[in-house]
Amino acid sequence: MKEYTIDATNRAVGRVASEAAMFLMGKDTPAFRKNVVPEVKVTIENASKIKFDPKKLIHEWNLKGTLFLGAYKFRIIAPIYFQGKLVSYQGRDITEKSPLRYKTCPKTLEILHHKHCLYGIDKAKSDYIVVTEGITDVWRLGPGAVATFGIQWNLEQAKLLMNYKRVFIMFDKQPQAKQQAEKLANFLALTSIEVHIITLDNSDDPAEMTQYEADKLMTDLCNNIF
Repeated sequence: MKEYTIDATNRAVGRVASEAAMFLMGKDTPAFRKNVVPEVKVTIENASKIKFDPKKLIHEWNLKGTLFLGAYKFRIIAPIYFQGKLVSYQGRDITEKSPLRYKTCPKTLEILHHKHCLYGIDKAKSDYIVVTEGITDVWRLGPGAVATFGIQWNLEQAKLLMNYKRVFIMFDKQPQAKQQAEKLANFLALTSIEVHIITLDNSDDPAEMTQYEADKLMTDLCNNIF
């Protein structure tokens, strides 16, 4: 039996799946036959470190990409919608070399200041909502999650959260992030809202979760299993 090992670290899930399928079908060999199943074993290492699926993100969040020119070069542009309208955008550096990882639309061009809304809120249509720090956390968790654009939340954002019966706060593990999560929880607890702080066991922030872990978490929250 021929054995293959695929390292999934920082690779898109679709590319890993395609490579595994090629090996399992024997398409990498001259002896390939459609009606013959080869004796092959494929092991995928570091599956928990797999990247986001770009096609899924583009479709779900209407992401755009920039080229190598301009003030937003080499960034993924995430449109920010509020009540169905495009009000701002934020660019995420893809080189991991920029001192400014996130770069938001200039205030003079924003229809609504991005800190006066929550990223992803138009897709949070249930009676519960998951609050995270950044846009990549929302990409990982999917619809139902929102981001405050950093740990410094404000009154306008808190008021938007008051429209939900259950609020789950899921900030990063850093001490300052935990402190801000507790402040937000205490503020919302003054109302009739059910508030929980979720602490991750195996990841520093939601974006580092595996897609399986993220999907299971959102399903459990939807089914009120917490």
